[in-house]
Amino acid sequence: MANLLIKNAPKEIKSYLDDLDIGYLSAESNVSEEELDELKALMWKKKRFSFVVGEDIYNHPQVENIATLLALIEKYSQFDLIAIPPASNSLGVALICELEEKPEGKVVGYNSVGDFVVGSLDEVDLELPALNQQEGTMTNIDKRVVPTNPALDFRGYELLDIARELGVDTRYTIDFTSKLPKESGFRGVAFDDLEDFFGVDGTNHRGYELENLECEVKVELKEPDEIESFDGTIIYRCNAGAIFNPFTSKAHQFKSFEPKLVGSNQFAIAAKLKDGDRVKFVQDGIEYERVFTIDTSMKGTIAINPTYDYGLSSFAISSYRFSPVKIEKHGSEQ
Repeated sequence: MANLLIKNAPKEIKSYLDDLDIGYLSAESNVSEEELDELKALMWKKKRFSFVVGEDIYNHPQVENIATLLALIEKYSQFDLIAIPPASNSLGVALICELEEKPEGKVVGYNSVGDFVVGSLDEVDLELPALNQQEGTMTNIDKRVVPTNPALDFRGYELLDIARELGVDTRYTIDFTSKLPKESGFRGVAFDDLEDFFGVDGTNHRGYELENLECEVKVELKEPDEIESFDGTIIYRCNAGAIFNPFTSKAHQFKSFEPKLVGSNQFAIAAKLKDGDRVKFVQDGIEYERVFTIDTSMKGTIAINPTYDYGLSSFAISSYRFSPVKIEKHGSEQ
């Protein structure tokens, strides 16, 4: 498969890929070698390929190595890489803000945990408008800066009011649109000059695409360190289905939904659980109480645990999304 997709790659890169143990990758990913062969056969019929990378890797212990490999795949293969941002406008924020790895002193949390919390969820010190109540821009997964317009009214303070108290002399929030940094790929276009429509042929005319900036990067693949063995009962932190986060969980359509721990048959056997058992466990320092249900379509010794019902706390979790846990059974729904 590597020979099929890699083009013009240096010898050391080709050698690295040729040395990959397909059997090991198959076992670790729970994808059989037959399925990999079938995938390879399907690739012969395609002219373009997309490689979608989820936020799972962002807090992986070997994230620097993984990021290097992904960059090499995009540069030297026929794959177009799509990295999914962890939250709305997090790509835009990453291009604008410089955040400290370890904060010092008091912290103001914007829709996140802090000493003083501002935002649009319930447990805040100062309520601010939600995304559908704001006028401004956001940078989406397509790397486009697109305009947002308020769908709902909001009567209260906004981020601009905080900015004014800090000495920023600006009349409207949208005045910042033209001041977005060009060195990060923004174009400096005024908000009122942004287009916001789709053409009759489906062409996207919303906002503009970020500029691609050329930069010199030193490629260095390190020998991976030993990481924690993932054996036993492994839980994957993920909001599956239509409820993506605490904001969507507020919709009245989902009020009757109960967050459950959903696992495979293999997980049920390993954890000695039955469908309908009520369980307790601790993941990322948070104690959960869930009803366990079996999903026969899932493969591997794994269960999915949603976090949307934990409000702001769910945004504060920054560890790797897979973790071994100790399951404590205490009753059954049946």
